[in-house]
Amino acid sequence: PSLKATALHGLDALVLEDLPPLLDALSLLERLPKNAPPVLVLGNYGDERSRKLLEAGIAGLLPFAALTLEQVLKRIIRERELERQNKRTERERLLGEQRLRLALESGRMGLWDWNTVGGNIEADERTLELFGLTALSFDGQVNTLFAGIHPQDLSAVMTVVNEALESELPYRADYRVLTSTSNSSLERDAEQVSDGDAGEVRWVRSQGHPYTQDEQLRVVGFVEDISTEVKIRLDLEYLNAERTDLLERRLETSQDRLKRVLNTLPVVVFVLDAQGRFTLSEGEALQKLGLMPGELLGQRALEVYQDIPGLGDALERVWQGQDITVDQPVAGRVFQTHYTPVQGDSGEVTEIFGISFDATENRTLER
Repeated sequence: PSLKATALHGLDALVLEDLPPLLDALSLLERLPKNAPPVLVLGNYGDERSRKLLEAGIAGLLPFAALTLEQVLKRIIRERELERQNKRTERERLLGEQRLRLALESGRMGLWDWNTVGGNIEADERTLELFGLTALSFDGQVNTLFAGIHPQDLSAVMTVVNEALESELPYRADYRVLTSTSNSSLERDAEQVSDGDAGEVRWVRSQGHPYTQDEQLRVVGFVEDISTEVKIRLDLEYLNAERTDLLERRLETSQDRLKRVLNTLPVVVFVLDAQGRFTLSEGEALQKLGLMPGELLGQRALEVYQDIPGLGDALERVWQGQDITVDQPVAGRVFQTHYTPVQGDSGEVTEIFGISFDATENRTLER
């Protein structure tokens, strides 16, 4: 019972010393459970007793002076750890094989093995199907599969493959193949060959793992159909683009309406960007300056109105965050302009919004 309990605790080794008579040791060895740890029996046995121990199934005998107890235990522990690692590796390998087998049985993936020296490739039925081939039509050459890759993707795929062959590292590539039997629903999303008669488009994902066998570099891998995955992604991108385009059209429409409204008002409305350039210049009062709506777009305010006294100082105050109103002489008239700083997400002033109206008559009356 004690040995069974010991085994359940996962010990690396069990040391038994100064056993009673030999028959007790033999009886003990026979009763060991299969999952028991290695048992190290210490004792002084003659030839006859040693022979009986070997016949009972003991792993081996060591002279007392050959190894110390510490050395023996270390060796046993190393062997036990290696055994556990091997079991873990085997479990992981079996799990990986099971997953791969399920994927293959579901028909989603195809396997291939490519000899890069001769160019021969062993491809299963699913791989050939994804490239629009059959066992009868396929000549066993990798170039035949490469020939099915979409011309617009071929260069990028070959770059990835060649880099993997040079580094002998795994690779993955997503690309289109042309086949007369592939999913035609992708034609809208995938760019077609210009001549239009090279076939339909199927998206695939290929992963390869280079390895050396008999001093020859080979690549083993699998290919799977990702057409549905790509179609969903492209559809989402298309919908996002449509939504963005719709929002931009609505914004343009709103801006057009705003401009039409502004151009009926006796004011000048403008916006300056961080470089002091006009990004908006609208309003009926532009006519008094001899300007058309939008005529100043892209021009710097300090260059267009360099003769206005104090303009540079006024703009500098606004860039520092001040909201100011000033009278400014322009083209023989007096315009009252209100400047408002516009702050970005970081709190810095990124634009200046301004609105001006002709105050010439008001200033004349005041005098």
